[in-house]
Amino acid sequence: MPETISADGSRIGYERIGDGPAVILMGGAFNDRDSVRGVGDMLALAGFAAVVFDRRGRGASTEAGPWSVDREVEDVAALIADPGAGGGSAALFGHSSGAGLALHAARALPEATSVAVYEVPYRAEPMPDDTPERVAAALDAGDADAATRAFLTGAVGVPAPVVDGMAVGPGWAAMTAMAHTLPYELALSATGEGIPAFLDEVRQPALVLTGGESAPWWRDAAERIAARMPDARTEVVPGQDHAVLAHPEALREPLTRFFAA
Repeated sequence: MPETISADGSRIGYERIGDGPAVILMGGAFNDRDSVRGVGDMLALAGFAAVVFDRRGRGASTEAGPWSVDREVEDVAALIADPGAGGGSAALFGHSSGAGLALHAARALPEATSVAVYEVPYRAEPMPDDTPERVAAALDAGDADAATRAFLTGAVGVPAPVVDGMAVGPGWAAMTAMAHTLPYELALSATGEGIPAFLDEVRQPALVLTGGESAPWWRDAAERIAARMPDARTEVVPGQDHAVLAHPEALREPLTRFFAA
């Protein structure tokens, strides 16, 4: 698999699908490059070069030093610069906390030409939340299972009985294997902060998407997120909720129209 080297020496594994203008895709919690592959395949068929990658600390990507938002932004910068990936410039797409990363990268990187995000988890109003502390305590105790449960019940709002069912399912081992990255997702979600002020500095064209079947707070937050950016608009994807990555065709029209503009 191709890889690029980030500024701190981390190796970031990626795949490029298709030919055309580059779009770098980034998923959120419990996601790797396969999670966004369906969207990548769809974009490739529409005439774009989709770059799917494993964010640092998971899959084929290493983590050379302590995590920070800036380190992940450097990973995106390395992908954009790599001749085999972005080739010097690229649009960005992010889902959930990966959308938070996409927005941070857009602010920092002028070589990012535009940014589309789907349900970035910034609530319109700050909410008191001890989920970061509970996740951190579980990880400090070496309990990936408890960290995963704390994240799902606290950050995502999955009822505990549903999590119990997930824990005996075939995907649980893959989720707990990524538990060490959950503090990254919480930081990218601006937990407890409301709509972050850095969005004022995102100058590229931006598309803020939500699902028509998602809870109303997602759409309220999307409107406020877009209002903070100088060149942003919102759009609702009919019939979809937060699990849109499982239905990439639903994103074909809004994403291809936006990235082709």
